[in-house]
Amino acid sequence: MMKKPCPHPFKRKQNIQYTIYVYSFFFILILLRHFDMQIISDDRVNIANHAEWTFRQIFEWRYTFNGRIFTDMAAEFFYFYVPFWLWKVVDSLVYVGIARLLVFYFSEEKLWQTITVCSLILLFPRDYLSSAGYIATTTNYIYTFFAVLIAVLPIVLALKEYPVFSDKKKVVGISILALFGLLYATNHDQYAMVLMGGVFPDALLSVI
Repeated sequence: MMKKPCPHPFKRKQNIQYTIYVYSFFFILILLRHFDMQIISDDRVNIANHAEWTFRQIFEWRYTFNGRIFTDMAAEFFYFYVPFWLWKVVDSLVYVGIARLLVFYFSEEKLWQTITVCSLILLFPRDYLSSAGYIATTTNYIYTFFAVLIAVLPIVLALKEYPVFSDKKKVVGISILALFGLLYATNHDQYAMVLMGGVFPDALLSVI
C-alpha cells in the first residue's frame, strides 16, 4: 500500500491554526453554557453539611460512605477551595481535553472531524449535568470519562506507533498521567466495569 504524501509544510501549519481556532471557539461556547449554572441539588447540600468539617474529616466520611475518594473528593475540593467561576473555566477546559483526545483516538485528525466531535459534544443535553448538582455530576461522570481517555493513552500511542517510548522522560510523564487517569476512573464503580469489561481487553487484544 502506497503511503499518503505528507502535506505541504505551509498547509500543515494552516491546518494546525484552523484546529486551534476550532478548539478555542469550542471552549468559548462551552464556557458560555456555564454562565447561568448555579450551586444546586447535592452541591448545595454538601456545602452546607460539610462547611465546618476539615478536609481530613470529609475524606474519612467519603471513604466510609461510598469509597469514591477521588471523584467525590474532587467535588469537595471544588466546593471549598476553588471559586465557582474558576470551576466553570476548568470544567470548560476538560471538555476541550475530551474533544481533543476523542479526535486523536478515533479519527485522522482532519479539521472536519474536529468540528464534528466538538459539535456532537455541544449537542449533549446540559440538563443531565444538573441531576446531582453540576459539580458533583461532572466530577463523577464527565471527569471519569476524561480519566478513561487518559488511562488508555499509552495503549493508543503504541497502536499508532508514536515515537515517544524511546524517550524516558516522556515515558515517565505519560505513565504518571495514565496511572492518575486509571486511579480516578476505577474509583468510580461504573467506569471501573467499563474499563475491565470492554476497553482494556479490546485494547490489549489489538496490541497483541
